[in-house]
Amino acid sequence: MAEEKDILKELAEIDTSPLERLTVLKAEIETLEKRLAAMEERREKVAEAVYLRVRKDYETRKQGLEAESEPLRAEARREYVKLFAMIARLEEAHEAARLDREEVDFRHDLGEFDDAEYQRRVKEIEARVEAKTAAREEALKLRERFIGAFRSREELERPAAEATTPPPAGGAAAATTAERPRATEAPAETMRLAPLSAEQLADAPPPPPTPASGVPTPPPRPAADPGATQTMQTLKGGAVPPRADQTVVIRSARLVPQNPEAGKITHTVGLKPVVLGSAEQCDVRIPGSKPQQAEIRASMAGYTISDLGGGVRINGVAVQQHLLRHEDVIEVGPARFLFRER
Repeated sequence: MAEEKDILKELAEIDTSPLERLTVLKAEIETLEKRLAAMEERREKVAEAVYLRVRKDYETRKQGLEAESEPLRAEARREYVKLFAMIARLEEAHEAARLDREEVDFRHDLGEFDDAEYQRRVKEIEARVEAKTAAREEALKLRERFIGAFRSREELERPAAEATTPPPAGGAAAATTAERPRATEAPAETMRLAPLSAEQLADAPPPPPTPASGVPTPPPRPAADPGATQTMQTLKGGAVPPRADQTVVIRSARLVPQNPEAGKITHTVGLKPVVLGSAEQCDVRIPGSKPQQAEIRASMAGYTISDLGGGVRINGVAVQQHLLRHEDVIEVGPARFLFRER
């Protein structure tokens, strides 16, 4: 079971060092909050000057603990994104094994397999399921450690705009990723570049300075932050952003279902906007979701998913708008998909 061993190795490589200190800080913050609440009931028993002095002391100490906690929370969230993707992969593999078992049972009922061949195949599938279940349990235990270091799972998975670290002074608010590798086997479509929205213009990096020669100087490429939501992605080579009158090649992507609520059909994403929801006119029907809950649209930045109302999560983090990357885990209502570009 090489795949399960690889996942266990990846789990062991997740950095859990911030969790222990975060757990201690959380307990200290909660203690101070209880004392602050208890002060209100005892306020009349002491002089106002004493009350104010003690309250200021507690609030100052709490602010210091929060300041110490925030960079540790950011580190923990970045590692949690990796863990969330691993759990999604394990659940996908578990579901695939379940379907394999159902297929074997069906073929046996049809007389394709005799009893000996049927038992051999069932034994192989059960061994795969057992190995994947063990790996999944380890991943879920690790997830509980992450949740335990925060006040709640909601705080751990809070919106990406709040969870990302502030950009460096003078830099862009969002990182620009490396040019996408072009896979010869992937289908490609030619598109006219769509104009940037107001939000993309606000987040896009400033144009590079132009020296006397008139040749733009390529800006330094910032390091990618695996936990950050990126809002701009260059599809064409070169340091200068594509013009609105240029034509670029964008590859079709896929939405691969990851749980029963997402169905069994893999959906292709291309130039036409894809709407996800429960309404009949939606391109991806999701029972139990809002009539129109999310939309995926192609532009010069790549494929962007937008929350139309009802909530969208990417890799466990709630977002309003997100530039999709290969193997992002998308949750819309009860359904979960894996976004794949190749």
